[in-house]
Amino acid sequence: MGFLLSFHSIWRWVLLVAAVLVVVKSLTGWLGRRAWTSLDDRLGLAYVVTVDVQVLVGLIIWLFGAVGLRTLTQAMGNPGLRFLVLEHPILMLISMAFAHVGRGRSKRLLDPVAKHRSAFVFYSLSLLFLAAIFLMS
Repeated sequence: MGFLLSFHSIWRWVLLVAAVLVVVKSLTGWLGRRAWTSLDDRLGLAYVVTVDVQVLVGLIIWLFGAVGLRTLTQAMGNPGLRFLVLEHPILMLISMAFAHVGRGRSKRLLDPVAKHRSAFVFYSLSLLFLAAIFLMS
């Protein structure tokens, strides 16, 4: 479990960089009224995969680790433990949902500016929830 915890801790920085990258790229594409390129599509996919890996590893830690599902009842009375056991996973799942919605909507839309705008909105919301996790921990 130690390896997974270390990986989860290091991977969050990869996730943060990927989130900032897709938000900035989609914002510049939207405001610059640029065409939607294969790079935009690949960056969106890379971000979603990065989020999925982080959630999967976190879920494994939550289910089988010493602190997680097993300590859920004790966590309710302890704000620090409650954040780790309940609030952190919920915020991360919300962030993952926004990332997936942003990718899906940007793939379905036809207008390149609308694709960038939609990607920006949903990837920014995803980043907002990631930032909440970072700031609360």
